[in-house]
Amino acid sequence: MRYIKKFFILWLVNILLIYITSAYISFDGFNFDYGSWKNLLIVSFGFSIIAILIKPIMKLLALPFIVFGAIFSILFGMAGMYAVALFVNNFNTGGDLKTTLIAGAAFGAINFLVCFLKNK
Repeated sequence: MRYIKKFFILWLVNILLIYITSAYISFDGFNFDYGSWKNLLIVSFGFSIIAILIKPIMKLLALPFIVFGAIFSILFGMAGMYAVALFVNNFNTGGDLKTTLIAGAAFGAINFLVCFLKNK
């Protein structure tokens, strides 16, 4: 049921976008007309089907960027934790570099996970 609702919302958005684009945007030979309301519904339905079919493929193609994002988030967390431990007097991570870097890695990983889940 949830997917049907998402599809209809996507379909309505596509109807609106095609209508606005065809009604208000035209320049240097760029102008299109959907013809009739029936054609508008058919074209927007086609765009919606294509969007739903392509979304899993795009997620798969974007996976390396998500992995790199996680790695960089962990590295920035480590660098940030080290810099804070180095320059802030009352901040203590246990005293040695290994503990500081592990704490920073955990901080970066949790930060990435929260941001990733928030955008889902």
